[in-house]
Amino acid sequence: MKISCPKCQSLLQLDIGPEKFHCGSCGTKYSRTSDYIDLRLNDEMDTLLDIDSYDENHGVTGDAASCQLWRFYEKLLQRLGTNLQGRALEIASGSGHLSLGLIAESNFQEIFLSDISPRFMQLLRRKLNQRPEPKAEIISFLFDANYIPFDESSFDLIIGNSVLHHFATFESTLKSAYRVLKPGGVAIFGEPVMDTYVFMSLAAKLIHETCQLLTNHPLNQYDLMIVKAMSELAGVQMNNLRSSRLDLNHIEDKFVFPVNYMRTTSEEIGFHQFHCITPEVNNFSSVVKTQFARIFEQQKIDTTKIDYFNYIFDSIGDVYGGAMKEDLKAAFSFFAFIKK
Repeated sequence: MKISCPKCQSLLQLDIGPEKFHCGSCGTKYSRTSDYIDLRLNDEMDTLLDIDSYDENHGVTGDAASCQLWRFYEKLLQRLGTNLQGRALEIASGSGHLSLGLIAESNFQEIFLSDISPRFMQLLRRKLNQRPEPKAEIISFLFDANYIPFDESSFDLIIGNSVLHHFATFESTLKSAYRVLKPGGVAIFGEPVMDTYVFMSLAAKLIHETCQLLTNHPLNQYDLMIVKAMSELAGVQMNNLRSSRLDLNHIEDKFVFPVNYMRTTSEEIGFHQFHCITPEVNNFSSVVKTQFARIFEQQKIDTTKIDYFNYIFDSIGDVYGGAMKEDLKAAFSFFAFIKK
């Protein structure tokens, strides 16, 4: 495996040696620990997420859920004819929600884990040290995913679960993924989809307007402030895509993706095929309500208050759900980019 300098793209020599090393071409200094190789250009780079409470706040419940998540990805990849052996790279491994299942149940010979955050990687390595010795060789890196620091045609699979919407210039990540994928390789990312968020914002707008007319409803002033912000969320997220993005670094969840935008991006980069794979949705109103409730949970608002407005969610489901294409109904879809 050849590794390249994120600054000048020259190949790096990573023979076993001192903790500090530098690029022979541009002199940029890097480091390694027993847990990972650090290829960040700035050692202050880190995540905005609250690592201590991340698992609790994001429903990361343990090995069984991680294995279930990997098996879901595995089925999608099998449908696409992906080579599920060889070498895999996970982008933004975080606390290991996908990593643990990928390591425990996949047939890859080499699995590369990565993140921008040393604290996340230390947490993940602690989890791995508490588990049986993996079948695959596991190598961990810190790097900025805008430039994936490996040679061309290095990986059979690049995978990331709920990661691209955190990257201000996610197109750079996809371009870099294209470069390091082998011919026939697949990059797959599970991401929030814009088309459903539009209807969550519609529900918030209707709820906010309803509460202006009623005196007997369960929402207090703080709740209404959050609902008002939710009513504007879809427009804000769309503007984020269209903006220069220079002001997005302080925002963790930067985007919700329109499917057609991702399809066009795939074509412009040069991928041979693009697929948006959407879980089956039986009740569109419940999808919208679930997304609504998730934001209430994040804001520490009692989610049972939402039940008062079930008729609004049901109306959205009845009026819009039946007319929508199936691949636009889910709040979270899976984007697969295939290199020829």
